[in-house]
Amino acid sequence: MVVPVKFGKQVGGDILSNKKTFLIIHALEVADATGKKELETIMQGNEGNKVEKVLQIFRNNKVDDWAKELKDQYLQKAFQHLEDIAVQEVRKQPLQELAEYLLERER
Repeated sequence: MVVPVKFGKQVGGDILSNKKTFLIIHALEVADATGKKELETIMQGNEGNKVEKVLQIFRNNKVDDWAKELKDQYLQKAFQHLEDIAVQEVRKQPLQELAEYLLERER
């Protein structure tokens, strides 16, 4: 079990808890029949290397790239909405900096 120092959350905790996360659902949508079956089987079991296997399926199906692109799209959309608000630019800057920090911090 890997526990990051910064946040104290177990890496892969949702996978180990068999939660149907956004990433799991997407992987099931984009994987071929073999990958989908493998993911479903892994998620039903409790193998010691469950997290590593699921993460490999994510990599094989570029789920991490998809999630990053989606995150970037929503960030740009949020920044555009912030830009459209009739408030002085100097007052918007701290909010924009906070959003960028939260999205780019170490995990």
